[in-house]
Amino acid sequence: MTRRRIWGWVALAGGVALSLGGAALLYVGVSKAPVRPVVEIPCENVVSGCALPEMGLRVVFDQPPKSMRPFRLQVEVPAARELHVSFAMRGMQMGLNRYRLLSAGDGLWKAEVTLPVCASGRGDWLMTLDVDGRLYQLPFPSN
Repeated sequence: MTRRRIWGWVALAGGVALSLGGAALLYVGVSKAPVRPVVEIPCENVVSGCALPEMGLRVVFDQPPKSMRPFRLQVEVPAARELHVSFAMRGMQMGLNRYRLLSAGDGLWKAEVTLPVCASGRGDWLMTLDVDGRLYQLPFPSN
């Protein structure tokens, strides 16, 4: 075999490897992530508190929420290691607004959060609470 022919085979093998790698990346990029189940937290008044007693979960806001005004969020949940919260509306993402809650001890978690601005003037919010990978969703209105 000549040197030229060897380099031809090397180039062909490299092209095939790059094509397969590109196809794999494309597949991973367009395939959907697995959907995690979401438990809805029923709530009449977020200031009075909303709970899922069977899971030992309770959520309280320190004041009625308003866009671009900080408020304190308190979550009671036993034996959790990590909590995060984000806000969106049904069918409308509101950009990056993920908050990490800090432990205050004895299953109590706190954070100061701010609702993003909604240009359409809607006020039908969904808070998604991530407790150690388990997702909870709490619908609530804002002024």
